[in-house]
Amino acid sequence: MFVLISSFAIISSVNAGELSVTGSAKASYNISSTDSDTGGNDRGKAIGLSNEITFVGTGELDNGMSWKWQTEMDPAAGGATTSDDTQLVLTTDFGTIGIMTSEGNLSTKYKHAGSAYGIGSDNGYGGGITYGNGLNGYNNIQFKTAADALPLGMSVAVGYAPGQQASQMAHGMANPGANGGVKNNNVVSYQVMAAPMDGLSIGASYLKDDDDADTKQEDESGGYFAKYSMGAFSVGYNKNYYAPGSTAFTTVASGTALSSTTLKAVEFFENDALSIGFAVNDNLSLSYDIEKSEANKRTITKANAAHTDNAVELEITSIQAAYTIGGATLAITHEEYENDAYALGKDNKETIFTMAMAF
Repeated sequence: MFVLISSFAIISSVNAGELSVTGSAKASYNISSTDSDTGGNDRGKAIGLSNEITFVGTGELDNGMSWKWQTEMDPAAGGATTSDDTQLVLTTDFGTIGIMTSEGNLSTKYKHAGSAYGIGSDNGYGGGITYGNGLNGYNNIQFKTAADALPLGMSVAVGYAPGQQASQMAHGMANPGANGGVKNNNVVSYQVMAAPMDGLSIGASYLKDDDDADTKQEDESGGYFAKYSMGAFSVGYNKNYYAPGSTAFTTVASGTALSSTTLKAVEFFENDALSIGFAVNDNLSLSYDIEKSEANKRTITKANAAHTDNAVELEITSIQAAYTIGGATLAITHEEYENDAYALGKDNKETIFTMAMAF
C-alpha cells in the first residue's frame, strides 16, 4: 500500500513534458572484393538507403528531479518499421536510474576509438569479429553515478537483467515464455570511467551472464581502454576478452568460419584495438584503425590427452575520411579483413561511400 501511495504521489507531481523528434537518412554505395582463391565473398556492389527517427520526451518533477523517455523507429525487413531501443531514465541528485529495452550497453569496447566515421568492425560488413554480449542485448535496469560526484572525473555504472527478454512487453504483463523461451539469466554488468587529466580518458567494463544452461562455461566478457587527445590528434587503445557460454566443447578447425552456433565451442577470444584520429580542420577528419581478435579454437582429443591448438587471428584495418558541413556528412571508408570470420586464409575487402543527413 505504501509503495502504491508513493508511486501515485510521484506521478501526480509530474509537470507536462516536451517531445522532440530527430533523425538521420543515410545513402551508401558498397564495393566488396576478395583476395582469397577460396572462401572469399561474392557480395559485389550494392546501393543502400536507411533512416532512423528518434522520439525524445523530457520533463521535470516538483522535487527537482527530471525524466527522459526515448524510442527509435528503424526500417525492418520487407519495408516494415520497427520501434525499438527504448529507455525511460530518471535523473536524481545522486545519479540516473534507467529502464532499458535493447539500450544501455555498458561495454567499453569502442570507447578508445577516434574514427572519422565509425570503428571498422561496426561499419559495414564488420568481418564477423566478436567482443561478447552487451547489456543492451537484454531488457535491463541500471544506475549511473552523477557527473562530478566522484573525484578524477570518475563515474560508476551497474546494470542488471533478470532474463533473456530483449523486446518490449505491453505493461510488462506479457508471458515471457512466449518470447523465445526466455529464462532467468541474472545478467550483471559494470562500468568504471575516469578522466584523471586533460585529454585523457580511461575505463573498464565487465559482464557476466549466469545462464544455468551453460554447464561447461559461463558467458562473460570484459576489457579496458585508454584514449588521449591533444589538439587535432587522438590515439586510443582497447583490450577485451570474451568467453562464450557453452554447454559442450567441440572441435573447431582453423579453416572453419565461426557462426553464432560454432563460436560457442571456442574457449575464449582475445581482442586488441588501436585507433588514431586527426582533425584536419573543423570539417575534415581522417583516421586509421586496426583491430586484432584471436579465437582460441581447438581440436578436442580423447580424455586426458592434449588438445590441438587451432587458434586463428582475425585482423581488420580501416582507413577513413569524413567531411561534415552543417547536418550533412560525406564519408569514404576502406576496410580489409584478414582471416575473415576467423577462417584461416579467408581475406576480403570493403569500400563504402556514404552520404548522411541529420535532421
